[in-house]
Amino acid sequence: MEYRIRPLLPQDIPQANDMRRDPRVAATLTALPTERLEQTISLLGGGEGKDHIFAAVGSGETLLGIGHLQAETLPRYNHKASLGLLVAPAAQGQGIGRALLEMGTTKRDFVDL
Repeated sequence: MEYRIRPLLPQDIPQANDMRRDPRVAATLTALPTERLEQTISLLGGGEGKDHIFAAVGSGETLLGIGHLQAETLPRYNHKASLGLLVAPAAQGQGIGRALLEMGTTKRDFVDL
């Protein structure tokens, strides 16, 4: 499967919401299958400047996965970050999660931690 990694765009949010609501994905998240689009927008649509959200997309800009690098904002913890990954069930087992992980760890080198 061919894909590329790029920043998450506003037009990706509906696909991200559908992916997060998939029962096979929601079972591994704090998301619920009943989660509304507004909740996904709140989670993925607004960062505090230290959030870096990137997407794996296939042909036709189909969203295959998401990586979210979130640096801590409190001064006491400003040396820490969290990295979350999400891969669509149909795209799992094809190296997309690994590519997102590599992007997140590479991106971390450029984030002011």
